Amino acid sequence: MRYSNLKLKIIDASFMNELFIDKLNKENKFNSLVKGEFGRLFLGGLIDDDIEKILYLDCDTIVEGDLNELFNTNLEDNYVGGIIEFFNIILIKILHLNPCANCINSGVLLINLKKWREDNLEGKFLNEINKYIDNPNLNDQSLINKVLQCRIKILHPKYNYGPCKFRQRLYRFAYKLNKGKYYSKDQIMESPIIIHFITNKPWFENITIPLKNRFLYYKNISPFKNNSLRQFKEYNGFKTGIISIMEIFLKDPVFTPLTVYFFRYKNEKTVKKNWSLDE
Repeated sequence: MRYSNLKLKIIDASFMNELFIDKLNKENKFNSLVKGEFGRLFLGGLIDDDIEKILYLDCDTIVEGDLNELFNTNLEDNYVGGIIEFFNIILIKILHLNPCANCINSGVLLINLKKWREDNLEGKFLNEINKYIDNPNLNDQSLINKVLQCRIKILHPKYNYGPCKFRQRLYRFAYKLNKGKYYSKDQIMESPIIIHFITNKPWFENITIPLKNRFLYYKNISPFKNNSLRQFKEYNGFKTGIISIMEIFLKDPVFTPLTVYFFRYKNEKTVKKNWSLDE
């Protein structure tokens, strides 16, 4: 083993079958992601009681720097720390959250397990799952933002950096759209500590995305270096993401002007590029 202070513990999450996975199976709503996605909601019971704080990372992340500063962040009385989503204001409206709330991405979470257990968040998550189990859009990130609203500490975006070909335009759009409930350009410009391949995945051979070379670097020094990259035959790229966003917007006429604004903004004359990481 490369690191002498590293311990690997396999956690049995089969208890979730009885809680709600079996019900999803019966209603044909189960997919391979459900256990992985919803498992993070029950970490308070899965992790030893003497551990009061943990850093959760999705499997499509790469750590490029020291995590001490992140882990030592004082969460105060908050349940979790996370990074604000691009469409923060829109998600707040969709989830009917309080004005004090911010919506975060659940791929990188600094979790206050002590408060998590004290306030029985797992029971609250389970109640919400059973309440909305018929909703095809049920997902862990929505549950986290709904149940934990106004008890979330906002972390620096360098700890959840999503590579994107259109990153500059998306961030300009997000900054204007969120009107103060978002990061500054200086914050966004900082080099990433944690890279999170949120949408397009680097293990597909026929997909070109920024910072894919970092994934390939770590793959080539890993035990999996001889494994072939996969083929994604039906990749539709950025257009697929935009269509999904439009479907959400157009369900409610309140969001229709935002959709129109996005496409007007997207087609503006490109400004001089000065964002070096992935432009």
